[in-house]
Amino acid sequence: MKELVYDAWSRNLAMLTPDQKRLLEYLSKFVKVENVEATREAVREIMERFELSEEDAVMLVNNLPESKDELRAFLYRSYPLLSDEAYEEILSILKRLRGG
Repeated sequence: MKELVYDAWSRNLAMLTPDQKRLLEYLSKFVKVENVEATREAVREIMERFELSEEDAVMLVNNLPESKDELRAFLYRSYPLLSDEAYEEILSILKRLRGG
């Protein structure tokens, strides 16, 4: 999203509405992943490998949990039978997005 907004709006900052300026500022502060293609690939991989819904995969990519406990907080209610190995593999995918 950040890439799309920046492409469209960064050329005419003076023409932006106050709401658009706030959104641009929010995105510049809080977006954790810059590479749109890597983000899409991570969502797809998580959905396919672990049979998570798109909504849950996107939530993980948006929040980028760093530990099994954080990840479990997001997933346990909907996916109580995910193994520790699955948690580790998901964390590995998310770590790649952070550049680690």
